[in-house]
Amino acid sequence: MSATLATPAKRQPNTKGEHIFPATIIEPMALRWKSLTAAGIHEEANGLLGEIIVLSTPMLARFAQHERYNVTVDLQILVSMAQSRIETWMRYWDPAKGRIFSWFTKCAKHVYLGEVAKAQVYRQRYHATSDSLEQIAGALDPQIDADADIEHVQSALADIECRWSNPQVIDCIRFHIASIVENPRGPKKPVIRAGSFASGLSIELSRFAHNWALFAIRSAMYHRLKPHYSDVDLITYSESFTLFPDLLDIITVAQLKKLIAVMGGQRLRIPTVAQVEKLVRNQKLAAALASHSHLTPTSLSAVARDHGVRDRTAEEVFVAMSEMLDPERNTQSPVYS
Repeated sequence: MSATLATPAKRQPNTKGEHIFPATIIEPMALRWKSLTAAGIHEEANGLLGEIIVLSTPMLARFAQHERYNVTVDLQILVSMAQSRIETWMRYWDPAKGRIFSWFTKCAKHVYLGEVAKAQVYRQRYHATSDSLEQIAGALDPQIDADADIEHVQSALADIECRWSNPQVIDCIRFHIASIVENPRGPKKPVIRAGSFASGLSIELSRFAHNWALFAIRSAMYHRLKPHYSDVDLITYSESFTLFPDLLDIITVAQLKKLIAVMGGQRLRIPTVAQVEKLVRNQKLAAALASHSHLTPTSLSAVARDHGVRDRTAEEVFVAMSEMLDPERNTQSPVYS
């Protein structure tokens, strides 16, 4: 294992026949990536993964063009979907069973065929008839001056504020806002992974930043949305066997429409009363500990005893509440300063 984790040798120039896919460079990098992943060295493994994706991209694009998959699906979409699967491909690649070039082309073929199948199903479902559906449903295609529209969107996004002041989080949000605005219907996974690489945050935080950026954009542009809800009954009837219609007992119809427009598709976990009470107790315990200018084990034990918890529990609560109440997590900061 020590030899595998050693610093890789200086890269050699591409050999003959490897002008599109430099297998002599990518294969050792892939083996090293597998070793680093198995050893739990994820930061260095992520760096190698990014290099492998960059080196493999020309081959992925050329393979899609050679097999003419790009005739049915846009080439950029095909390559983006293949890039998002490279990590999984390398995870299941067995060097003893074949070269990495053969494995990548075989996996890419399955990804491209899946995208082609989805596109064909969509066309059969929505374009199989020559009847004009506009006569029944109408058409919503507002033609607005492009320059004025771009200026309006930029001014709306410039006023977005978030509740974090951490520069990494704000940079990640900016990245996701720009990605969503540039390609609203683009694949989500590659954007989340790229946001994680660009900001240095984890994949989970990058995924949350993407969801929050989508919410912020919808909220900023809500005044321009015109949801065509004919009647609130349509909403309640469609969700009659869920708790969604019961929201009308708590919020107004206008608030419900805004909730659908700016947070549609999101999953929210509503805290229980027990969770709220626990947070209140933890905050009181943390405040009692913070009131001691020089906290000693004796004073810690006394405070923990007064609140009916163990010493270790009191320490854990204090650390958790200090992180939760960090000003960087609870302030309004301009995303574009």
